[in-house]
Amino acid sequence: TPDEMLGTTDYDLFPKELADKYTADDRRIMESRTVFEDTESHVGTDGETQYVHVLKAPVYDAESNVIGVQGIFWDVTDRRQAEVALDRERLLLTSLLDNIPDNIFFKDRQGRYVRINRAMSRRLGLNTPEEAIGRLPGELFPAKVAARIQQSDQELIDSGQPSFGEEQLTEWPDGTAKWVSVTRMPLRGVDGSIEGSFGVSHDITDQKSA
Repeated sequence: TPDEMLGTTDYDLFPKELADKYTADDRRIMESRTVFEDTESHVGTDGETQYVHVLKAPVYDAESNVIGVQGIFWDVTDRRQAEVALDRERLLLTSLLDNIPDNIFFKDRQGRYVRINRAMSRRLGLNTPEEAIGRLPGELFPAKVAARIQQSDQELIDSGQPSFGEEQLTEWPDGTAKWVSVTRMPLRGVDGSIEGSFGVSHDITDQKSA
């Protein structure tokens, strides 16, 4: 029962390593008069890792003297596991984008780039993929090519229909012209509405020359 906790210390309830930490945290809170917040992990007796969010603050008497510590903690294992899974997915996506030789892009409804991969940034003469974020095709491609890209983007947004393997002769900012096969797909939000587009362009110049 809660009454059984009265008069005990951390050393009565937890392993020494944890009790040392909790006691040091409490002492620091009372001495600095600051709020402490952290997410801690513990391995349970079943071998599973449990994540707990902790919030502690000093307790004052009527004369503003610190007389103790108050705290609350709650289990955030499910949230933390979801964050780990999301981080894993991001790592996999980033690994794909960074290493695939094809040009990959994501855009919003207005046709502004929200992400491109390293291969495309190099093809555009950019130092990093981040330099393309928020920019329109007209800011990165020659005018004629940009107009064609923006028209294709708008048709996809309006129809919601993907296009596969569309072959185009594309002039790049360095003046070279390359044949590419472009696939575009609508980028949909969680509610199914179209939030933009994404796609990949594959260089088929050698194939076309043959």
